[in-house]
Amino acid sequence: MAQAFKDTGDKQKLWDGHKAIREKEAFIVQQLCNLGALPLRGFHVGLFPLKLARASAAPARAAAFLSS
Repeated sequence: MAQAFKDTGDKQKLWDGHKAIREKEAFIVQQLCNLGALPLRGFHVGLFPLKLARASAAPARAAAFLSS
C-alpha cells in the first residue's frame, strides 16, 4: 500500500481505516496471532508500541491479561 501510494501519489491507494484516524487518535492493530487461545470473554488487552523517530507506524508488543 505504501509503495503503491509512493509510486503513484494516488490517495485512493491508502486504506480507509488509516484515513479515519486523522480526526481522532486511535490505534490500528493487525496481524495478531494466537487469538484462538483466549477465552471468549474475561480478558483485557494491553498494547505496548515501540516509539520510533520519524515513523508513522511501529511494531508493538500485545499482551492479554486474563481476569480471575
